Amino acid sequence: MTALAALDASVILAVRNAVSTVGAQLAAIAAQEFEGSWEVVFVDNGSTDGTAAVASSWDRPGVPLYPVSADAGPGAAYAKNVGAAVARGRILVFCDGDDVVQPGWLAAHVRAQGAAAGLVGGAFVGRPPVLPGYLDWMPFADSANLSVAADVFLVAGGFDEGLRYSSDRELSWRLQLAGTALRFAPDALVAKGERARLRSVVRQNLRWGWADVVIYRRYRSVGQPRADTGHALRQWRGLLRRPAGDDESRRAWAREAGRRIGRLLASIRYRTLFL
Repeated sequence: MTALAALDASVILAVRNAVSTVGAQLAAIAAQEFEGSWEVVFVDNGSTDGTAAVASSWDRPGVPLYPVSADAGPGAAYAKNVGAAVARGRILVFCDGDDVVQPGWLAAHVRAQGAAAGLVGGAFVGRPPVLPGYLDWMPFADSANLSVAADVFLVAGGFDEGLRYSSDRELSWRLQLAGTALRFAPDALVAKGERARLRSVVRQNLRWGWADVVIYRRYRSVGQPRADTGHALRQWRGLLRRPAGDDESRRAWAREAGRRIGRLLASIRYRTLFL
């Protein structure tokens, strides 16, 4: 991140092996109507499927797109930090390569930031119009639809690269505990993509479950509650009956199973009960 921001906003799009989806996201970003000055930082996190070449499709006169390589290792937190390090915007606006931002998304983020820029989370199509919470503790902003003041991000040290998953929740909590307000922009909408294979859904949620335990160990001393063990055991009993219903039922099972398995494995690894 430059010491002196030259633009109103920087859209940071960090991608890895997203050749089949990132074109739609780039087209949606290019179609944004925003009167301020802005840029797009396209961070390729070591893709092997031709993702980097998709950046050449960028077509928005007056708005530059800068391709950046982040190939020292996989990791969304690392890739997004690489993008933020070269961004020139006063506001950093993050999104993902397998989603699609909706009309008015960028303007809504900058408007929600206002003069006292800080941390803003957007909304997702088809989901409740609120910021996600976690165990009735502090809310957080999802990095697939998150904006943060560049100076706030710099002072905080960015996303925690030691967390492969849930670094957005950790950053949100770290900033709030340091006094940064988290605001919600309901008109900053993103349509989330869905992983095609159930195995991928389980794997993704397993990693989130593992991160749940790691983050709990870090934040329990400042008030994060432990997961309800009784509720977890009831959920485990339900998971023993794999649904044979529609696709959404199977996906819901895969999400729950992955999360619970991840928490169980990390609880054993770190000798910390968090099921």
